Amino acid sequence: MILPIVLASGSPYRQSLLRQIHMPFEVAIPDVNEDAIKALGHSPEDLALILAKMKGESVLRSHPEAIVIAADQVAHFNGKILSKPGTKDRAQAQLELLQGGTHELLTALWIHHPSKGAKTHLDTARIRLRSLSSETISHYLELDQPYDCAGAYKIEQVGLSLIQEIQCADFNSVVGLPMIALTNCLREWNLPMPFEWHEHQSH
Repeated sequence: MILPIVLASGSPYRQSLLRQIHMPFEVAIPDVNEDAIKALGHSPEDLALILAKMKGESVLRSHPEAIVIAADQVAHFNGKILSKPGTKDRAQAQLELLQGGTHELLTALWIHHPSKGAKTHLDTARIRLRSLSSETISHYLELDQPYDCAGAYKIEQVGLSLIQEIQCADFNSVVGLPMIALTNCLREWNLPMPFEWHEHQSH
């Protein structure tokens, strides 16, 4: 029996990553007050893990018989957590702060199986941006409008050209979901990938 899979996220980027491996899934939007959690002063690492868990548990309550996948990202620079800018002015300020330097993007994964419980994982990416003029940043923002992205760039779009170097174990984590860790976890639970379902069922 193939268990239903529910992604606890409205992010189109995370949904796209699951579609790449032809994973059938439903989407459920978690009900979590992120601002209240962020105000508690957690470290960036703890914050990412806590938010991923809370998102997953929020959706798990209404989907107890499904495999629930949740994730969260926290970007930080010199110990300062970077929030989603929301406006062009804030995005401009954020990129002017980050340009020419290296920041970290933490991507937490929380996945729950109805009988096997929960697993967590945290990926860390070190991202160095090129030196950018204020004018270049302004032109870039008009193209990608990355106002819903911490760090104020969309790495899956034009924002990739702002980056000089990335050090990470899984590039998918930078987009929004640690796919290598996710598929490793599913295999640990003896759950086949979609392309293996026919073989699995034949046994």
